[in-house]
Amino acid sequence: MEAEPDETLDAVLGGALRLYQPRRGYRFSLDPLLLADFVGQASGEVLELGAGCGVLALAVAQRSPDARVTAVELQPRLAELARRNAALNGLAAQVHIVEADLCRLDGVVPARGFELVVSNPPFQPASGRLSPSSEKALARHELACTLDDVVGAAARALRDNGRLALVYPAERLGEVMAALPAHGMAARRLRLVHPRADEGARLFLFEALRAKAATLEVLPPLALHVGAGRDFTAEAARILGERDRA
Repeated sequence: MEAEPDETLDAVLGGALRLYQPRRGYRFSLDPLLLADFVGQASGEVLELGAGCGVLALAVAQRSPDARVTAVELQPRLAELARRNAALNGLAAQVHIVEADLCRLDGVVPARGFELVVSNPPFQPASGRLSPSSEKALARHELACTLDDVVGAAARALRDNGRLALVYPAERLGEVMAALPAHGMAARRLRLVHPRADEGARLFLFEALRAKAATLEVLPPLALHVGAGRDFTAEAARILGERDRA
C-alpha cells in the first residue's frame, strides 16, 4: 500500500502508528493525540465524531485492544484515507469507518449504543476568513456542524453514565459548559493545555458524562514545550512518543 502523489505517509506516537494524510488541505495536529492520552484506557463501543483521516480513532484503538471504534467522517476522501489507515496499522477489524453527517446519525449508528464518544471537532467560527481548501475549511470551521450539534449527537449515542471526551480551544470553555445541560450532560474532568508553563492555555481536554450531575475534577495543567524552544516537556514527550526529545 503506497501513498498517492497528493498524500504523505507520516509516523506518530514514536512510530506506533503510520498514517496517510493529504499533502495539502486538512492535516491533523497534535490535538487528537493529546485527547487519546486524556481518554486513557477504553473498552466496549466507542464512537468518534469527525474522524478526518482516522488519527484519533486509531490512537484510541491502538492503546485499547478491547475497544470497538466506530468513526464517523463527512468528507469522502478523508473517510477513505481513514479506512486505508486502519488497514495499514492492522486495525481494520477494530475500527469501522462510516461516511456520514454527524448531525444525521439516526439509523446510522445505534442510539444509546456507546460507552464513550470522542471528538476533535471543527472549532473555528463559520464566519471570517476561510481556507481556500474546502476540505480544510470543513474540518476546521463550523460549516457542517456546531458545538451544540456535537454535544447533541454524543448525548443521543451515549448510554447512561457514558463519557464524552473532546479537545477544544481554551477560549470556548464557557460555551462547552453551557451546552451540556440541555442535552442531559454534566462536566466530569478538565485539563488545560498550555504551549509553555508561563503562557496562557491554548486548549482544554474535557470529559462529560451523560448524567444529571457529576463532580468536576480539574487536573493539573499540561505544558507542551520547554522554555522558548520547541523541545517537548517530559510529559508531552511521553504522550507523543517523543521521549528522545524531552
